[in-house]
Amino acid sequence: MSDDPILRAALRWTDPVTPDMILPETGRASGWVSTRSGVYRGEIARWDGPLYSTELLALRALRYSIAMQAARRLRAVDIAIEKAGGET
Repeated sequence: MSDDPILRAALRWTDPVTPDMILPETGRASGWVSTRSGVYRGEIARWDGPLYSTELLALRALRYSIAMQAARRLRAVDIAIEKAGGET
């Protein structure tokens, strides 16, 4: 584990975030959106993805998404290490 306290603090589990805004069946709604590249405020349609009422919730959703992607990649590496005869 790194001796860098900031890096160590970043390596923590993140709770999932449920979108707190209901998108209309038709039309658009205004709120915060979490994407792979960050978060933004805007008007989106139902098919554009989940919508959050605050920037904070959208950022937490982004962090959870990134953490899950990293966990899947790390698991794939762990499997490769095990197949190569090593221990994780």
